[in-house]
Amino acid sequence: MRLRACHPDPLHPVASPVAHTFAGFWTFLLFTARFKGRLVTACRQYLPQLLLLV
Repeated sequence: MRLRACHPDPLHPVASPVAHTFAGFWTFLLFTARFKGRLVTACRQYLPQLLLLV
């Protein structure tokens, strides 16, 4: 496998780090809203163990 040089390749454009950051943030918000019930249940279940560990 050949590594690419540091120069941008016009034939293989990629999104900027800022775009990836926003995409990750919105994905996090989506999953948090979708799994809010599970998240609360998991926190209640594991919080005492986590506090004991810390």
